[in-house]
Amino acid sequence: MYTQKKYQNAAQYFTKTLNYEQTSDYLLKIAKKLVKQKKYDAALSICKQLGNTKAVKKVVDAFGTIDIAANCAGINVACKMIDMTDDLWDRINNIDLKGTLYISQEAAKVMREHKYGHIVNIGSISGKIPEDMNGAYCVAKAGVLMMTKVMALELAEYNINVNAICPGPVNTNIMKEVFEQRGAISGMTPDEFRAFFLRDIPLGRMAEPDDIAELMCFLASDKASYITGVDYTIAGGKIFQ
Repeated sequence: MYTQKKYQNAAQYFTKTLNYEQTSDYLLKIAKKLVKQKKYDAALSICKQLGNTKAVKKVVDAFGTIDIAANCAGINVACKMIDMTDDLWDRINNIDLKGTLYISQEAAKVMREHKYGHIVNIGSISGKIPEDMNGAYCVAKAGVLMMTKVMALELAEYNINVNAICPGPVNTNIMKEVFEQRGAISGMTPDEFRAFFLRDIPLGRMAEPDDIAELMCFLASDKASYITGVDYTIAGGKIFQ
């Protein structure tokens, strides 16, 4: 595909963010495996400012600078707002919103020094429209979209572009969890809720990860050098904004 052919050799190392809740020993085991395979340069918890600072420094020490920051980490847990707890609210916002802020801050500080960079945030259509059983996620992603615009305004003088992508449902393991969790709350099986969920998408299917990757690669390239502060919807016609 276009993304694979054009960008598969663009970089040899990546930064892997591990945001799911596991023991520190488990995360360390995964991190060591990824580094050994040379698929990723660093593993970190995006919820801690100090961890991000150290990770970014490690990347700069190894490669001299940072040109692109792609904020893709996120979690989604189904819950009615009336049943929302402090712990669940904080878990979702710490990863989906604060994590994006922390990585963007540290990357932008490096980009500012050489007046060049692209920051691409993964938002969601949930940040544009309200969704039942998805309140904390909606709030976090709405925050990501406004943060994208504010940072685009503030960083423009340093030739740093900041944009966002707002996917609808994407065919990943997260969506399987969504169908299970929301189906259970709604009294449906996962397959029943999946059919119910997809009926509002004119194209009749979920996006594939490559559908999002294509736009991500474009926004991270110099072909998008005059685009900043914009959020792009990829949702199969589910919403038009």
